[in-house]
Amino acid sequence: METPAMSSNHDTPAPGTVADAPELLNISDAAAYLSVSRSFIEKAIYTDGTLPALRIVGARRMVRIRRADLDALLEPVVNP
Repeated sequence: METPAMSSNHDTPAPGTVADAPELLNISDAAAYLSVSRSFIEKAIYTDGTLPALRIVGARRMVRIRRADLDALLEPVVNP
């Protein structure tokens, strides 16, 4: 049985799935990846400093975020 997250060859994630996300994302893609607003990502980078980001040399506005750093923002919900 085929799952929706896998394509027909069973080795490649279907386009648009989390496993299909590239290693480096821009701010808009990072926001979409976490289902949050761009302002949430920008605040985490520029104000709070809780999200590490990389700037492409010579490109003032080209910021990239590692997918692993986005994943690190997530924590399990624990019921007391």
